[in-house]
Amino acid sequence: MKSSKTLAISALLLSFLFTGCGSLAPSANLRAGGSDSALQAESLSSPDKAELLANVNDNAETFSEGVKEPQIASSGSRGNIIYRALAGSKILRSMGYAITAIPVQIKFNKPGKKLTSDPEPRMGSQEVDALLASLQPGDVIQCGNNGSFVHAIFYLGSDEIVHALAQPGNGKKMIGVLEEKLSGYFARVDRDKVVVLRPRWTLEKLADALAYAKAQVGKDYDTLFLSDSDDRFFCTELVYSALKHSGVSKVAPHITKRHWSLITNEDFRNCPDLDVVYRFRHE
Repeated sequence: MKSSKTLAISALLLSFLFTGCGSLAPSANLRAGGSDSALQAESLSSPDKAELLANVNDNAETFSEGVKEPQIASSGSRGNIIYRALAGSKILRSMGYAITAIPVQIKFNKPGKKLTSDPEPRMGSQEVDALLASLQPGDVIQCGNNGSFVHAIFYLGSDEIVHALAQPGNGKKMIGVLEEKLSGYFARVDRDKVVVLRPRWTLEKLADALAYAKAQVGKDYDTLFLSDSDDRFFCTELVYSALKHSGVSKVAPHITKRHWSLITNEDFRNCPDLDVVYRFRHE
């Protein structure tokens, strides 16, 4: 049986989650400001927790439902201050992970809309075979459905991939960074569109990126959606980090409407030094 303390924490998190028609929108007074002294003391004030949860809700929707975020080049809001504090402090990140775990689990594991809103059939075995035949080690695979790309994968070669998943499995509430076969992933997941991007690798940079990606296997899912930390990863963050670590690409995060530095699938597709080498149901 859960302790009263655990139940109280869960109730608090759920109260944040369902504020404002099921979104994580905090009240105006909570969004008005935050405590720099609290951040400096490596703690999160109530306003900052609310702002953090609002950011996490928006970012989780980008990857669970393909909701597009407007790109606003500004760093003056509270969201950017919180982001930089979290990126620079393991203590704050630990607190943030505890706050955001339940909302992200709920967002990624609610019933999907595929059967009611997307007429496209899922990729079959022949389409997956054609995809595999086109791939080379170091390729970036983006896939999705309902008209949006929701996932990014780093290809190791010989049907092997590394990616970060927020779904339950392997005895964990969220799998995190996993190495598995691409064909196995597509066999269990409903996807109907794919694009493959290819960095302009040298052999040395490719070997470096492959080793880096494999070294992250087993790390937890990044429920804070921080593009600049390497203790946990979300899907595009893992691919971005592998490319950044090797120095092969200039792909970079953008600033969201809440002033969070976020790397998305669209950022990769907009990068001129990544070449599109394969498309399936994508113009």
